[in-house]
Amino acid sequence: MNIFSERLKQALNERGMKPIELSELTGISKSSISDWINGKYEAKSDKILLIAKALNVNESFLIGLQVPMDNGTPKLNQGKNINNKTISEVTEIMNKLDEAGQAAILKFAKFELAQFEGDPKDSEGHVTAS
Repeated sequence: MNIFSERLKQALNERGMKPIELSELTGISKSSISDWINGKYEAKSDKILLIAKALNVNESFLIGLQVPMDNGTPKLNQGKNINNKTISEVTEIMNKLDEAGQAAILKFAKFELAQFEGDPKDSEGHVTAS
């Protein structure tokens, strides 16, 4: 078994993610991920970068260097129960939109978050009547 295989399994386990979810998030085929997990092949650098981003781990950790697993960036779900499939769907939609469409979605998401957190402001930061 190679070090990449071991590190990939460790990262998946610690992130509570299944290989199928990693496949959906990265667009990498399930068979490739399975081959890597089983130590059949090692991923190329472009795929390692995708995997590292999806798992929020340091790429250097995945290739076997003695560095912390975490890459130091905030986790997407920070204590919230976010379904990886939902993240994947939102990402797919955002990738299909032009810049104006993406801005509109972001504005709406910020508005929803403010409402959820009880902030009496609209998506542009104006105080609203409650």
